[in-house]
Amino acid sequence: MKQGFTNFTIFNRTVNNAEKLAKIIQSAAVKATAFPLDQLENYQGGFDVLVTCTASPDKIITPELFAKLKGADVNTKVIVDLSVPSNISTEVLEANKANVIDVNELKEIASANLEERQSEYVAAEELIEENIKNFRQLHRTRSLELKMRNVPEKIREIKDKAMNDVFAAEINGLDEHSREVLGRVLDYMEKKCISVPMVMAKEIILETTN
Repeated sequence: MKQGFTNFTIFNRTVNNAEKLAKIIQSAAVKATAFPLDQLENYQGGFDVLVTCTASPDKIITPELFAKLKGADVNTKVIVDLSVPSNISTEVLEANKANVIDVNELKEIASANLEERQSEYVAAEELIEENIKNFRQLHRTRSLELKMRNVPEKIREIKDKAMNDVFAAEINGLDEHSREVLGRVLDYMEKKCISVPMVMAKEIILETTN
């Protein structure tokens, strides 16, 4: 149906099962009919694709039956044989133009797909591992920032206590220009005392992670 086929004829030993499948795929755009398997040799509707999938130990599609099914049609057929053992006689494949897809070929395709997926799996593992590594680094950095979030406030408290308490008398004895210069020096020291430890701590985390 995904390939655009719209007309299906289903044969099965138990016709009720064939009818169930027909009901599943039938729609306004898709026609599906069901018959018992013993009527297959009388089918004259022609076909483009033949799919076999039974548990029969015998060859169901013999050269004689295949000739009846295709009639005078000389177009190349597609045969999908999903049976184990095969339901298609080897003489059918030798004497007719057909594109055959069987279990062995599907196994090869599956193996190739599995190998490709395995390489994708390895690449995905590497990608996940790299992202986990980056997350751990970000987590450590963020944890450090949370632990040191009170540092700026503590440094400001120390500066304010020094200016307004410990060295208040000396500072008040300075002239206006000297107090202004001292204020700028202390502001500079405050910023450095906040930023430098943070940067050094982050560098240590990076070195430890690497």
